[in-house]
Amino acid sequence: MENRIKELRLERGMTLKELGKALGVRDNTLSQYETGKRNPQYGFLEEVAEYFDVSVEYLTKDTDRRNYPVKNRDDIEKILRKLDNNELHLTNLSHLTAIRLSLWILNNHNLFVNGGELNGLAWVAQMVVKDTASSEQTLKYYSSSRKKINKNVDKIDDLLINFEDEYASSSQVLKFIELSKNLSYENVDKTLKFMSKLPTLDEEEDY
Repeated sequence: MENRIKELRLERGMTLKELGKALGVRDNTLSQYETGKRNPQYGFLEEVAEYFDVSVEYLTKDTDRRNYPVKNRDDIEKILRKLDNNELHLTNLSHLTAIRLSLWILNNHNLFVNGGELNGLAWVAQMVVKDTASSEQTLKYYSSSRKKINKNVDKIDDLLINFEDEYASSSQVLKFIELSKNLSYENVDKTLKFMSKLPTLDEEEDY
């Protein structure tokens, strides 16, 4: 899948390592995303788009327009009317723009009530606020979970690279993972608890 990650990174004058650190992902993984060798998850694309303050659609080259300005009421009305007419989707807006749009709506809610000047756009304004709030929570949860998983994967990589002969080999680790796929979460947990009770290398040497 084509994307503008490299283009935006170079525009900021950042190295792969610097951007990887900022996003909490390994630079070699990021390189594969940039070259299209691997496709990032949509949640990660949202993180990148938020970081560079562009829309997801711009990041994935589905549009050449980076973002839509929200500097004044006219800008707000134009965006809301385009959303109302299905000329725009929230994915056309950057995460920051969606937040600014939502805050403006909340601060000017009187314009959307019965008799308000923008009452005809009340439903789309409500949709923007709800979707943005939901996306904000989802993005935070995804980002936190992804970084936690990545840290565990990095630890596994380091262990496999640095293992010694008496430790579990990479093939044994792979076999454990493959066998685990056929077990329930509870049985995997039981297996791990059983393993934790086995004698350690130091304890075996004491015998």
